[in-house]
Parts: sequence; structure tokens; C-alpha cells
Amino acid sequence: MNYDLVKLWADESGAMVDWLTDIIQRDGKLVMEFEGGVGDTSDPGRDKAFATGHSPQKTDAVAEDEEWGFAESILAYAAEQGAEVRWYTEFIKCETDESGRVTGVIARDVQGERPYLRINASKGVILSTGGYGNNLEMMEDRQAWNQKIRIAAPGSGGNPTGSGIKAALWLGATMDPLGAACTFNRACVKPDQYAGDGVLGRWFWFGEQPFLKLNLKGERFCNESGPYDYMLHSTIMQPHQTYVDIWDANHAAQAEAFDEVGCCRLFPFPNGAKNNIPMQVVDGMIEKLIEDGYVQKADTMEELAEKLNLPVETTVASWKHYNEMAAAGEDTDYYKEKHRLMAIDTPPFYGVRTGAWFLATLDGVTIDTNMHPCDENGDPIEGLYLTGNDSGGFFSVSYPNLLTGLACGRTMTFGRRAGMLAATGQA
Repeated sequence: MNYDLVKLWADESGAMVDWLTDIIQRDGKLVMEFEGGVGDTSDPGRDKAFATGHSPQKTDAVAEDEEWGFAESILAYAAEQGAEVRWYTEFIKCETDESGRVTGVIARDVQGERPYLRINASKGVILSTGGYGNNLEMMEDRQAWNQKIRIAAPGSGGNPTGSGIKAALWLGATMDPLGAACTFNRACVKPDQYAGDGVLGRWFWFGEQPFLKLNLKGERFCNESGPYDYMLHSTIMQPHQTYVDIWDANHAAQAEAFDEVGCCRLFPFPNGAKNNIPMQVVDGMIEKLIEDGYVQKADTMEELAEKLNLPVETTVASWKHYNEMAAAGEDTDYYKEKHRLMAIDTPPFYGVRTGAWFLATLDGVTIDTNMHPCDENGDPIEGLYLTGNDSGGFFSVSYPNLLTGLACGRTMTFGRRAGMLAATGQA
């Protein structure tokens, strides 16, 4: 990765949050909450988290307005400043002058009478079209390993096809040498299916919780506790790149005791900041997954193993050994934190086959600290700025989320910087 970009994020992200806070709080409809939770510091385990997350929340003024939220607040502010938004306008390519400076874009009006539009931009063009997660040719070329654990789950990751990345490459820009993605262990398949490209599964928000996880041989294979994709790194080495989550009737109380951070947290933070999705909503999701044949429910572990198509004898032995370690208060196999090592001994028992929920690609076009894409010599392409998942240099291989909101914060910090630079013509 480019450490100068990491340093730039660290130097300017505070100013970005202050700026954004002023915008969303301007009309009394939203308030910025600051995450204070960093997990159980008395029993930190192997990974230390940092309280970098910030969360816009509704005030009483719009508490009952389901149509109002963070995005609506930002769009309203942009309109107040005179910005024009053109919906249903597909980006095609950039245009340049004789010197190679980008001077505008060609776009397609997908609902209008004119098939193509030329948009001139004398101060600069900022591309922020997302990564390439829905471009299967690019995915196979750039990070085939993530395709092996990927479960296509409706509503996950939008519809990015790499259009901005390709446009920059056509102008001579280079791309990160290594593929990278933000993958969450929050997708599931049915008991007769495996993770992998082409499998249509479901969103499984509960998957991040560090309950007992077994491979398809019924064996435990790693410490279940860690940042989002650590489980998936271990899963790559398991049969069919698929594993199972197992929990019991006490799962809500145990999930609260896990003291998770970030978007997987299911209970409010100690400082009162709201969590992303409440436990009650997740329980409703689980019930729906049971109805649809994904999550399996049983009164005994033997029955659950059969429903999940796991070897019964090995699965029961792994489960009993895990409970014995929980009773002793020490994970002698993989050393999970004590406060996340709890017996699964109260029926009914639940289980599901799990793999990767694919949020976004994170490798992109090489940029400098002024957000310009760079050619093979490291020289900037003038008049063009890249932000979000069009840009690279910040993540290598994966998304080690020990800093809550890092991917979103990087995008917003660099987006603000690109906007300021383009507007003032400083670089």
C-alpha cells in the first residue's frame, strides 16, 4: 500500500468528520454520534480495536420519517449549494485535450431522447463510480480466490462494473498490483450447497458473531473472533471454502456479551451510541432463514449435524470439546478471548452453512496524494481525480477492520479533498 495515503487519511479525516457533522446537523434533523466502544479492554484477545466510527442518527424532528436519512440530508445540502444531480446518466468515458488533460466526460442519458451527452468540466472531473464487484471478468482476473468463497446475496454491494477504473486505465493510468476486497462472513447457503461464484444465497447478518464455527468435516479450524474477513482467510483453506455457524437458545445474551465493535454490533455502545442493526431485527432475519430452508434448528446436536449434512460423530465431538473448554475458561486450541468463549448447551440449537458476503472491491487505480491517477512512471493525469473504490493504494489484499468505518472514512476524506482541489485548481 501507499503509506502516504494512509497518513493523508489520518491527517485529514478529523476535519472531514467535523465538516460533515456541521452539514448534517444544520437543520436539526440529524445528529452525529461518536462510537466509544472498543471491545472488552480487560480481555482484549489478539486484536485491538480503535474508536474511529461515527454514525449519523435521526433526531426527534424526523424520528417517524422513514424517507429521511443521511443520504437525503447530503443531497438536500448539495441542492442548497447549487449542485445539479443528473439521475439515470451512465458514465461512458473521459475526454481529453491535446496535452492529455481531462476536460470532461461522455455519458449516456438512459431515459432521455438524446442517447449521449458531452459534459465539459474545465476545472476537473472526479470519478467515484465504485469498484468492479459485478464485473465477473475483472473479478476472475483480479481476485479469483475471493470468487471461491463468494455467495451471491441479493442487496449486497450495489452494482459496480468498474467503469471508472477502466476509463482511467484507457488514459494510461496503472492499477494496484494486488486484488483486494471487503468481504464479510455474513452470507449463507442451504445445507446441500457450497459457497462459490454462481451460488445464489442469502444475507446472514448474524454470521460475524464469534460462535462455534466448524468446517464441513465437523471440525473447528480457527479462532472465530477477529475482524470481518479473518474467518474467510481461514475458510479459503477448508473443503469447498464453506463452513457452518452453530449457536443455541442463549444466542442473544451471548451476542451482547461478545461486546463486538463496528457494524456487526447488535446492542448500543457503552456511551449510548446506537448500534447498526438491533438484535430483535436479526432474530427476525433468522426466523425467515429458517422458514426458507437456510438456517437449521434442532433439539440435539446429532439432529443438527444431520440437517446440515455434517459427519455426526465428529461434529458432536467438536461441540463437546468446545463446551469443555468454555467450562474451563480457556481455549487451548485457538486461544479465543475468555469473554467470547461460552458453552453452546441450551436447546434448541441452530446452524447454517456460511461464506462471504461481498461488499466491495478495494483495489483500484494508482493515485497520488492529490487524488490524481498516475501513469506507469508515477506521473499524474491532469484534470482527473479518483475517489472511493475507483482509487487504490490504501488496502492490500483485504479489509482488516480494526478501525471502524475505515473504508467509508477513507472514501469521504479523499472525496472531500478531491472536491476542494478541483474547485480551487490547486493541483
